[in-house]
Amino acid sequence: MFHFTNQALRIKFIFIPLASLLCLVILLSISNNAHSQNKQSPPSSQELEELSKSAFERINQRRAEVGLPAFKFNKNLQASAAAHANYIVTNNSLGLEMHNETAGKDGFTGIVPSDRMKRAGYVTNGTAENIAMTNYPDGALSTDNLIAAPFHRQAEFSSYVEAGDAMRVQQASPGSMNNFDYVYVINFGNPGASDVQKNIIMYPAPDQKSAPIDWIVNEVPSPWSQMDGKRVGYPISIGVGPLATLTVQSFSLIVVNGNGIPVEGKLVTSEGGKIMKNFAFWIPLNPLEFDTVYQARVIGTINGKAIDQKWQFTTLANIPLALTSSSTSLPAEPGSSVKVLISGGTNNEYKIDEIAQSWSSKGALNKKDVDFLKVAHPKPDTAVIYRGETPCSGDFSACTVRVSGSDSSGKKVSINLSVK
Repeated sequence: MFHFTNQALRIKFIFIPLASLLCLVILLSISNNAHSQNKQSPPSSQELEELSKSAFERINQRRAEVGLPAFKFNKNLQASAAAHANYIVTNNSLGLEMHNETAGKDGFTGIVPSDRMKRAGYVTNGTAENIAMTNYPDGALSTDNLIAAPFHRQAEFSSYVEAGDAMRVQQASPGSMNNFDYVYVINFGNPGASDVQKNIIMYPAPDQKSAPIDWIVNEVPSPWSQMDGKRVGYPISIGVGPLATLTVQSFSLIVVNGNGIPVEGKLVTSEGGKIMKNFAFWIPLNPLEFDTVYQARVIGTINGKAIDQKWQFTTLANIPLALTSSSTSLPAEPGSSVKVLISGGTNNEYKIDEIAQSWSSKGALNKKDVDFLKVAHPKPDTAVIYRGETPCSGDFSACTVRVSGSDSSGKKVSINLSVK
């Protein structure tokens, strides 16, 4: 039985609330590095179900890309996943207990995942559980974050044949992009003992295009503790079925048509001090290059038989980081909106992370006088800016909204929108 968690996936920024302003200077320009969120209501059970459904669909999409069959949805596994998600948000326990529960606490259904699955009516010889938390209502994001984290990738690309998942929410900490954190739990199982994974599973997959170039080390347990929180290359993995034993003698990565010098990085073959018998991965020390063909090579054995496995993949194209908006101005009608998208860059950790209002004024001001907008963040790459009730007229002029974003490399980009 193996467990995974990823509690470090919260994406948030620090903001400064709009303070009361007293300004008696004519035409003084004032700017704040913050935005006002819409007062969001907790998502409905139907909305949470749709989010978990999109996460499940993304898993099967990724499995198809590496030649694995889709997970079959199992209601009992869904029930056990939902029970643990409820326990986490009820007790705010993700950072403390992760996959475990404590008897006597509200919502307790079992100390470890296999106990909870059994209580939900699912009996199996092997189980796994993955957990992710994001600050965005985006189910596919949870899955992609889990696949990027190599220990968690084991279960996503495993030989388990069934799975069930659930999404729940808890109040986000002050300063978060959205009002709620989304806790995602997925349970995996196999009703039999057959080894349905006959092939060697490599990821990025052979001949894959637009492979990611980097990853922020944020996994629990950590595969490279010295690099926690730092930007490295995207992890490359090889795996076999649970009835096979993989031994890796060397794992290398080179640029095709390059100088032949192996990329510097770290080979990981154990988790928490225990050797992984059917999985290994390589983490490049530095981000990979854009639009480059790489060759991974693994020399070792499977069930004692020698292998020399080579495969190639191509990283994503070098597209400049950019912000685009559905309009260059925010209309005067209250409730009207402009959608802003960020794209390009490293395609990792990119996000719209600052909305700043600015204006010129005559006379005294306070918060309600300058609250021109509200903002929603349905995804890290998306901001929807809604027009507030306050008109930019009379004592106000030159009202603008500055939208800024960044990616994992630290590159920044911004655009200005006029406020009518």
